[in-house]
Amino acid sequence: MRATSLEKEIAPAAARHDREERFPAEMYRKALSLGLLNLFVPGEYGDSGLGPVEEAIICEELGWA
Repeated sequence: MRATSLEKEIAPAAARHDREERFPAEMYRKALSLGLLNLFVPGEYGDSGLGPVEEAIICEELGWA
């Protein structure tokens, strides 16, 4: 996943969901399929396999989107 796709997909959708006061279920499903929802899950429960630096970068990019 690249920052440009975050900018193109998440930012416009986030603004729309905020205006409509709606939960972004489709974005949630996409984030789940990309492995973005298990970043901080312990290894014995199926972690992402990433280190703390990679997890921090992903969180930062999501924050900018």
